[in-house]
Amino acid sequence: GTVAVLGLTALWSEQRRSEVWPALKLAAAFPIFLMYSGFVLACTLFMHPKTLDLFLYRFDGSLGLQPSFVVGRWFHSWGLLRQVAYIGYETLPLSMAYAFLTERTAKRRHKADLVTAFVGAALAGYLIYNLFPAVGPIHIFGGQFPFSPPAAPIPAPIANAGAPRNAMPSVHFVMALLIFWHSRPWSWVPRIFAGALLVVTALATLGFGEHYLIDLVVAVPLALTVEAIAIRDTGVAWQIGRASCRERV
Repeated sequence: GTVAVLGLTALWSEQRRSEVWPALKLAAAFPIFLMYSGFVLACTLFMHPKTLDLFLYRFDGSLGLQPSFVVGRWFHSWGLLRQVAYIGYETLPLSMAYAFLTERTAKRRHKADLVTAFVGAALAGYLIYNLFPAVGPIHIFGGQFPFSPPAAPIPAPIANAGAPRNAMPSVHFVMALLIFWHSRPWSWVPRIFAGALLVVTALATLGFGEHYLIDLVVAVPLALTVEAIAIRDTGVAWQIGRASCRERV
């Protein structure tokens, strides 16, 4: 509805066209992103008939427990926690839109451009999905999740025909991290919202069986990378890199 109204305004109102056009491009980005995501994820099913989940499961098991199974049991015991996590996870695009609005109306702006960081995270995530295809423990272990984590088997590629290969890394967690980092100049209410979203997203990625803990670990350097690329002032990025080199010397 928003895209339609902005589009009609841009077409019929010459006086407001220059004002409406940037908003139209930003509003159209969300449905385009969702359609693009669905197509790209569907392609991973036939491009990678086998997944590398057992390697991720083995890594998590080396920590002495399976975090996704643990959080999954929490969700089974506490229905309210599960519902809150589900809402936060499924409405992430709405949270992204809220972050856009809050950043543009805040008194101070972050040095990095949030739109650029989001786009970079999405593109990089889809690339890594194809480099390391995985689907998440619920799609591998089925009814054993979350109450009966099996012993870590010998890692090997295994066939799976039922789910997109979008576990490694967790792009949901990357987006939540970016929102949290960009909330620093905001007022305290949206900052609390951003922190709660980060926690809820981390729990949801694990508790619903769509990700392993290592997927969230890998998401952190990915978020840092796209954040650095999105810095508006390239001089700032250069000074940071030069200072880092001096420290090493």
